Amino acid sequence: MASLWRYLLAGLGLAALLAGVLAIVYLTAPQTTPGPDRSRSKTTANGLFVASFQPERGGVRQGELQSWLLTLKTVKGDPVEGAAIAVSGGMPQHNHGLPTSPQATDYLGEG
Repeated sequence: MASLWRYLLAGLGLAALLAGVLAIVYLTAPQTTPGPDRSRSKTTANGLFVASFQPERGGVRQGELQSWLLTLKTVKGDPVEGAAIAVSGGMPQHNHGLPTSPQATDYLGEG
């Protein structure tokens, strides 16, 4: 009977040790934070429009000036005609704006 209690206490001790190790691992694991939003299509805050953009030629090239195409449609998919577009940007993680002054240059049709 005494050996049964000894095994029971040893099992409880091992369970407590395992719980402690798991708690330490969980509490010291690095917390993941969401990264920047890299989506190229987004619904406006009021939910009326969807803005999408893509590079005019090929992929994104670091360190070069680039042209991008912006398409603005209603949430139903109809092109928005004659919209006034203002462009700005920056690097929020670096706490600064862009080194250039982006601007909308031409309307190509279809939103």
